[in-house]
Amino acid sequence: MAGIYISYPFCGQKCSFCNFVSGVFPRSLVEKYLQALRTEIARHEWAWHPETVYIGGGTPSRLGPEELASLFSAVPGAPWAEATIEASPGTV
Repeated sequence: MAGIYISYPFCGQKCSFCNFVSGVFPRSLVEKYLQALRTEIARHEWAWHPETVYIGGGTPSRLGPEELASLFSAVPGAPWAEATIEASPGTV
């Protein structure tokens, strides 16, 4: 099954066990980052369509519903077999 992983590097706090490229960054960078992701996805020449979408990081569950929707809607192939985001219990 073909899938796509989208990195969302923003966290509420950096966990001591985490070795992902992520951290606590100003909220003002989030929209710029999301716009850059949407642009990159739109410009990609898809030879295939993803069957699964996974957003990890970071803590993508800190995104609002509109932000998540705008990111998921940029990815071709919907409806996918699976769409998953990493979550912190305090953000769901």
